[in-house]
Amino acid sequence: MNNAKGALWLIPNKLGVLSPGIVPAEAQQVAHIRHWIVETPSDCLPIAAQLSGERFPDHWVLEQGRLDPYFQKQIIDTWNQGLDIGLITDAGLPAVADPGSRIVAMAHQYSIPVLPLVGPSSLMLALMSSGLNGQKFRFLGYLEKNPEERKKQLQKLGPLIENTGETQMFIETPYRASAVLTDILRWVSPNLILCMGVDLHTPQQSIVSRSIGQWKTNPPHFKKQEVVFLLGRF
Repeated sequence: MNNAKGALWLIPNKLGVLSPGIVPAEAQQVAHIRHWIVETPSDCLPIAAQLSGERFPDHWVLEQGRLDPYFQKQIIDTWNQGLDIGLITDAGLPAVADPGSRIVAMAHQYSIPVLPLVGPSSLMLALMSSGLNGQKFRFLGYLEKNPEERKKQLQKLGPLIENTGETQMFIETPYRASAVLTDILRWVSPNLILCMGVDLHTPQQSIVSRSIGQWKTNPPHFKKQEVVFLLGRF
Protein backbone atom coordinates (compact mmCIF):
# COMPACT_ATOMS: atom_id res chain seq x y z
CA MET A 1 0.00 0.00 0.00
CA ASN A 2 1.35 3.43 -0.98
CA ASN A 3 1.23 5.81 1.98
CA ALA A 4 3.09 8.62 0.20
CA LYS A 5 1.27 11.92 0.04
CA GLY A 6 0.85 14.01 -3.06
CA ALA A 7 2.57 17.36 -3.66
CA LEU A 8 1.55 20.94 -4.37
CA TRP A 9 3.06 22.29 -7.59
CA LEU A 10 3.24 26.08 -8.02
CA ILE A 11 2.82 26.77 -11.72
CA PRO A 12 3.48 30.21 -13.26
CA ASN A 13 1.07 31.79 -15.70
CA LYS A 14 1.78 34.29 -18.46
CA LEU A 15 1.93 38.04 -17.80
CA GLY A 16 1.10 38.96 -21.39
CA VAL A 17 1.21 37.69 -24.94
CA LEU A 18 5.00 38.06 -25.07
CA SER A 19 5.49 36.06 -21.89
CA PRO A 20 6.62 32.44 -22.23
CA GLY A 21 4.75 31.42 -19.08
CA ILE A 22 5.98 28.09 -17.81
CA VAL A 23 9.33 26.94 -19.20
CA PRO A 24 8.67 24.06 -21.66
CA ALA A 25 11.22 21.76 -20.01
CA GLU A 26 9.49 22.24 -16.66
CA ALA A 27 6.04 21.63 -18.18
CA GLN A 28 6.97 17.96 -18.58
CA GLN A 29 7.18 17.65 -14.81
CA VAL A 30 3.50 18.48 -14.31
CA ALA A 31 1.96 16.64 -17.26
CA HIS A 32 0.71 13.98 -14.83
CA ILE A 33 -1.41 16.39 -12.74
CA ARG A 34 -5.17 15.93 -12.98
CA HIS A 35 -6.31 18.17 -10.12
CA TRP A 36 -5.91 21.97 -10.12
CA ILE A 37 -6.51 24.99 -7.92
CA VAL A 38 -7.16 28.09 -10.02
CA GLU A 39 -7.94 31.76 -9.55
CA THR A 40 -10.10 32.77 -12.55
CA PRO A 41 -11.09 29.65 -14.52
CA SER A 42 -11.15 31.46 -17.89
CA ASP A 43 -7.53 32.56 -17.38
CA CYS A 44 -6.16 29.44 -15.73
CA LEU A 45 -7.96 26.39 -17.08
CA PRO A 46 -6.55 26.71 -20.63
CA ILE A 47 -3.08 26.40 -19.09
CA ALA A 48 -4.15 23.40 -17.01
CA ALA A 49 -5.75 21.80 -20.06
CA GLN A 50 -2.63 22.33 -22.13
CA LEU A 51 -0.37 20.87 -19.47
CA SER A 52 -2.55 17.88 -18.59
CA GLY A 53 -3.95 17.12 -22.04
CA GLU A 54 -7.48 17.16 -20.63
CA ARG A 55 -10.20 19.28 -22.21
CA PHE A 56 -11.76 20.38 -18.90
CA PRO A 57 -9.56 19.45 -15.92
CA ASP A 58 -10.88 18.83 -12.41
CA HIS A 59 -10.42 22.00 -10.39
CA TRP A 60 -11.23 24.10 -7.36
CA VAL A 61 -11.60 27.89 -7.58
CA LEU A 62 -9.96 30.42 -5.27
CA GLU A 63 -12.56 32.99 -4.19
CA GLN A 64 -10.68 36.19 -3.27
CA GLY A 65 -7.65 34.07 -2.46
CA ARG A 66 -9.62 31.64 -0.29
CA LEU A 67 -11.09 28.19 -0.64
CA ASP A 68 -14.40 26.95 0.71
CA PRO A 69 -13.78 24.70 3.79
CA TYR A 70 -15.48 21.82 1.96
CA PHE A 71 -13.03 22.24 -0.92
CA GLN A 72 -10.14 22.33 1.53
CA LYS A 73 -11.15 18.90 2.82
CA GLN A 74 -11.32 17.58 -0.75
CA ILE A 75 -7.84 18.91 -1.43
CA ILE A 76 -6.39 17.32 1.70
CA ASP A 77 -8.08 14.03 0.81
CA THR A 78 -6.58 14.24 -2.69
CA TRP A 79 -3.10 14.73 -1.26
CA ASN A 80 -3.62 11.85 1.18
CA GLN A 81 -4.43 9.60 -1.80
CA GLY A 82 -0.95 10.34 -3.11
CA LEU A 83 -2.19 12.62 -5.92
CA ASP A 84 -0.47 15.86 -6.89
CA ILE A 85 -2.28 19.21 -7.24
CA GLY A 86 -1.28 22.19 -9.37
CA LEU A 87 -1.87 25.80 -8.30
CA ILE A 88 -2.25 28.40 -11.07
CA THR A 89 -3.23 32.05 -10.63
CA ASP A 90 -4.16 34.59 -13.29
CA ALA A 91 -0.71 36.01 -14.05
CA GLY A 92 2.87 35.50 -12.93
CA LEU A 93 3.91 33.48 -9.91
CA PRO A 94 1.33 32.06 -7.49
CA ALA A 95 1.42 33.58 -4.00
CA VAL A 96 3.74 36.46 -5.04
CA ALA A 97 1.60 39.60 -5.40
CA ASP A 98 -1.11 37.06 -6.25
CA PRO A 99 -3.41 34.80 -4.24
CA GLY A 100 -2.36 31.35 -3.22
CA SER A 101 -0.30 31.80 -0.06
CA ARG A 102 -3.07 30.24 2.05
CA ILE A 103 -2.94 27.12 -0.09
CA VAL A 104 0.84 26.95 0.27
CA ALA A 105 0.50 27.43 4.04
CA MET A 106 -2.07 24.62 4.18
CA ALA A 107 0.33 22.33 2.32
CA HIS A 108 3.07 23.04 4.86
CA GLN A 109 0.66 22.45 7.75
CA TYR A 110 -0.11 18.97 6.40
CA SER A 111 3.53 18.18 5.52
CA ILE A 112 2.79 18.25 1.80
CA PRO A 113 5.84 18.88 -0.45
CA VAL A 114 5.71 22.26 -2.19
CA LEU A 115 7.36 22.27 -5.62
CA PRO A 116 7.76 25.65 -7.38
CA LEU A 117 8.42 26.00 -11.11
CA VAL A 118 10.28 28.80 -12.86
CA GLY A 119 8.23 31.53 -14.54
CA PRO A 120 7.73 35.28 -14.99
CA SER A 121 7.27 37.71 -12.08
CA SER A 122 6.32 41.32 -12.82
CA LEU A 123 8.06 42.40 -9.61
CA MET A 124 11.40 40.82 -10.46
CA LEU A 125 11.23 41.88 -14.10
CA ALA A 126 10.67 45.50 -13.06
CA LEU A 127 13.34 45.40 -10.34
CA MET A 128 16.04 43.89 -12.53
CA SER A 129 15.28 46.48 -15.24
CA SER A 130 15.09 49.53 -12.97
CA GLY A 131 18.73 50.19 -12.12
CA LEU A 132 17.67 50.56 -8.48
CA ASN A 133 19.02 48.64 -5.50
CA GLY A 134 18.39 44.94 -6.06
CA GLN A 135 20.25 43.87 -2.91
CA LYS A 136 17.91 45.62 -0.47
CA PHE A 137 14.30 46.06 -1.49
CA ARG A 138 10.85 45.88 0.02
CA PHE A 139 7.52 45.00 -1.56
CA LEU A 140 4.64 46.98 -0.05
CA GLY A 141 1.77 45.41 -1.96
CA TYR A 142 -0.87 48.07 -2.56
CA LEU A 143 -0.61 51.54 -1.07
CA GLU A 144 -3.37 52.92 1.14
CA LYS A 145 -6.66 53.54 -0.68
CA ASN A 146 -7.50 56.64 1.35
CA PRO A 147 -5.72 59.65 -0.23
CA GLU A 148 -4.76 61.18 3.12
CA GLU A 149 -3.34 57.91 4.42
CA ARG A 150 -1.54 57.37 1.12
CA LYS A 151 0.00 60.85 1.44
CA LYS A 152 1.38 59.98 4.89
CA GLN A 153 2.70 56.65 3.59
CA LEU A 154 4.49 58.25 0.65
CA GLN A 155 5.97 61.02 2.80
CA LYS A 156 7.61 58.37 4.99
CA LEU A 157 9.17 56.52 2.04
CA GLY A 158 11.49 59.35 0.98
CA PRO A 159 13.45 59.55 4.26
CA LEU A 160 13.50 55.74 4.47
CA ILE A 161 15.09 55.46 1.02
CA GLU A 162 17.59 58.24 1.79
CA ASN A 163 18.64 56.56 5.05
CA THR A 164 18.78 52.93 3.89
CA GLY A 165 19.08 52.96 0.10
CA GLU A 166 16.34 50.35 0.09
CA THR A 167 14.18 50.15 -3.04
CA GLN A 168 10.45 50.40 -2.30
CA MET A 169 8.14 48.47 -4.64
CA PHE A 170 4.35 48.51 -4.91
CA ILE A 171 1.60 47.76 -7.39
CA GLU A 172 -1.78 49.29 -8.09
CA THR A 173 -5.04 48.41 -9.74
CA PRO A 174 -5.33 49.73 -13.30
CA TYR A 175 -8.13 52.15 -12.41
CA ARG A 176 -6.16 53.75 -9.55
CA ALA A 177 -2.67 53.87 -11.08
CA SER A 178 -3.05 57.47 -12.31
CA ALA A 179 -4.12 58.73 -8.89
CA VAL A 180 -1.19 56.97 -7.24
CA LEU A 181 1.26 58.47 -9.73
CA THR A 182 -0.16 61.95 -9.07
CA ASP A 183 0.40 61.47 -5.34
CA ILE A 184 3.95 60.17 -5.85
CA LEU A 185 4.87 63.22 -7.89
CA ARG A 186 3.30 65.49 -5.28
CA TRP A 187 4.58 64.00 -2.04
CA VAL A 188 7.94 62.33 -2.76
CA SER A 189 11.27 64.17 -3.10
CA PRO A 190 12.00 65.19 -6.74
CA ASN A 191 15.58 63.90 -6.34
CA LEU A 192 14.54 60.27 -5.88
CA ILE A 193 14.17 57.86 -8.80
CA LEU A 194 10.80 56.50 -9.85
CA CYS A 195 10.73 53.47 -12.14
CA MET A 196 7.45 52.36 -13.67
CA GLY A 197 7.06 48.97 -15.31
CA VAL A 198 3.90 49.13 -17.41
CA ASP A 199 2.07 46.21 -19.06
CA LEU A 200 5.06 43.90 -18.80
CA HIS A 201 5.42 41.20 -21.46
CA THR A 202 2.87 42.84 -23.76
CA PRO A 203 3.51 44.77 -27.00
CA GLN A 204 2.88 47.97 -25.01
CA GLN A 205 5.54 47.17 -22.41
CA SER A 206 7.43 50.13 -20.95
CA ILE A 207 10.09 50.20 -18.21
CA VAL A 208 11.52 53.66 -17.55
CA SER A 209 13.52 55.05 -14.60
CA ARG A 210 13.72 58.82 -14.15
CA SER A 211 13.94 61.25 -11.27
CA ILE A 212 10.60 62.36 -9.92
CA GLY A 213 11.56 65.90 -10.96
CA GLN A 214 11.91 64.67 -14.55
CA TRP A 215 8.62 62.78 -14.42
CA LYS A 216 6.85 65.94 -13.28
CA THR A 217 7.70 67.68 -16.55
CA ASN A 218 6.22 64.91 -18.68
CA PRO A 219 4.07 62.48 -16.68
CA PRO A 220 2.54 59.48 -18.48
CA HIS A 221 -1.21 59.02 -18.76
CA PHE A 222 -2.32 55.51 -17.91
CA LYS A 223 -5.32 53.93 -19.64
CA LYS A 224 -6.27 51.19 -17.20
CA GLN A 225 -2.83 49.61 -17.43
CA GLU A 226 -0.96 47.25 -15.10
CA VAL A 227 1.83 49.19 -13.36
CA VAL A 228 4.66 48.20 -11.01
CA PHE A 229 6.07 51.24 -9.17
CA LEU A 230 9.62 51.33 -7.74
CA LEU A 231 11.08 54.17 -5.69
CA GLY A 232 14.79 54.38 -4.91
CA ARG A 233 18.02 56.01 -5.88
CA PHE A 234 20.85 55.29 -8.31
